[in-house]
Amino acid sequence: MSFFIGLGVVFEQEKFFPYYRFINAYDRVKAGVKSREALKLTYNYARDTYRWVKGIAYGMLGPAQNMPVTSTINTAVKSPARKPSFDIAERELPSALLPLRISGIQINPEIALATVRGGGGGITVVGNKVVIIDRLDRFYVYDSDINAIRSTEFPALPNYREEFYRWGRYGRNTFFRPHDIEYSKTDGKSFILVSHETFDTKLQTTRLAVHRLQIDPVSLLSFGDWERIFESTPLPLHDTYLALVAGGRMVADGNFVFLTIGDYNQDGVFIPMERPFPSQVKTSDFGSIIKLNILTGERETISYGHRNPQGLMISRKGALISTEHGPRGGDELNLIKPGHNYGWPKVSLGTDYPHYSWPFNKMQGRHDGFTRPVFSWLPSIGISNLIEINDFHERWDGDLLVASLKASSLYRLRMDGEKVIYAEPIWIGQRIRDLAQLANGTIVIWTDQTQLLFLNIAGEKLAGNRFLGIQAVSPIMARCFQCHHVGSTNPSHLAPSLSNIIGRAVASDTQFTKYTDAMKQVGGVWSRERLTKLLTDPARFVPGTSMGMPPMTNLKNVSNLIDELERAK
Repeated sequence: MSFFIGLGVVFEQEKFFPYYRFINAYDRVKAGVKSREALKLTYNYARDTYRWVKGIAYGMLGPAQNMPVTSTINTAVKSPARKPSFDIAERELPSALLPLRISGIQINPEIALATVRGGGGGITVVGNKVVIIDRLDRFYVYDSDINAIRSTEFPALPNYREEFYRWGRYGRNTFFRPHDIEYSKTDGKSFILVSHETFDTKLQTTRLAVHRLQIDPVSLLSFGDWERIFESTPLPLHDTYLALVAGGRMVADGNFVFLTIGDYNQDGVFIPMERPFPSQVKTSDFGSIIKLNILTGERETISYGHRNPQGLMISRKGALISTEHGPRGGDELNLIKPGHNYGWPKVSLGTDYPHYSWPFNKMQGRHDGFTRPVFSWLPSIGISNLIEINDFHERWDGDLLVASLKASSLYRLRMDGEKVIYAEPIWIGQRIRDLAQLANGTIVIWTDQTQLLFLNIAGEKLAGNRFLGIQAVSPIMARCFQCHHVGSTNPSHLAPSLSNIIGRAVASDTQFTKYTDAMKQVGGVWSRERLTKLLTDPARFVPGTSMGMPPMTNLKNVSNLIDELERAK
């Protein structure tokens, strides 16, 4: 008996036997009875599974890497209840009203997702599962019930990526990417919707497109192929590819989906051009929020005068709310009303990047003559998506949670009607691209470092009712946290921990195994003086260093950063 138990453990750890294939096949059988097409998919999948097992039995296929990559995250047994074990060490995260706990998984070591550079992609929730699309159009499913992540068998997204690369005008530009993913239940059918950049092979230019894919909401099997429901007018050619100002955020509502479309910097400043600017033309795709019929593709323009709306949601009361990037300053929270003009680029609360003014404003720092935002951030936080918090805790329920890229933080907004009473920053330490919420209340965060983070309440801390303070992290520290972290190191981390760095031996984080030979040869311990030399001239202090951060020239900023590092316990 002990022999078979041990054999089972080995098979589970080494994945010799594809038990998860049969779980997927079972899901397909359940879903397959609904249509002839689904039955065909079920038969094909069962046939392929049989052939794969037969191949293993006869040594024909070799090790398990012949299978589609699947990784079970929950492998550690902490208690008889089999509590989940995640890649990223759980840590406490205080806020003003609630003690929080954040944990998560770094997807890169498990499945080869796109790298941090360029970011992009997004998440959506289908039942108890999180569907992920990365920057390179690959789909994955995280199942919260079994703490497992797997790749999907969705068809390839028809965006002509390789043709875009071969075209070569913009090279392998990282902003040619999917912008959002959304789940919709429409007229009794379930769809995955994706907004993304696409290449028009006939016109040799790019567009913003939305495609739909019918799925079974239980098994997440796809039926048929992608169908296009929207394609913008072709983008004019410029010296650089400006799809980082594409918008592309979606929110579904019954048979419809709302879509934001950025102006792609066609504003007369970043790209010199004649008036009227596209975002000020009601009939233009660019700089607008539109409403699409998911089944027919019919469209209606809801609002215009937008720059780059990177967040969109519908509240329980039916309010359509967006977040929008300003230029230098002036990120906005907008209550979207049909037919309204939100002013871009004629007005902005921000300024041009190299100046103290925005050239079209009659009065700097004002937003006169157009629909104003209900709230704005100065300086910019690099705003991204938002959600309304529900069924999390009565202290937060009904508030908005806004994500940021540059500020690497969440912002909890308390509203009173159309007025924002306050905005509480909650430091996360990564560029946050997307947000969602599971049915059990867990808040799910997708970051540009391809981490899936889970935010919950630290119940025992709340019961104890002892507030131990909030350690704020300044924006200057955010530069370090693009790669580094505080706390313990695990194999998923990109760089060693910064905890207790002052007085610690160089290259001494024993859990980090990727130090360069150049760093190992430095020797000694970290002091303020040595950190100053590293930050002001990395290449000289560590010849051959792989640090991607540019030299810091402002000694006051260097001193402030080291002060922060001293507090990073």
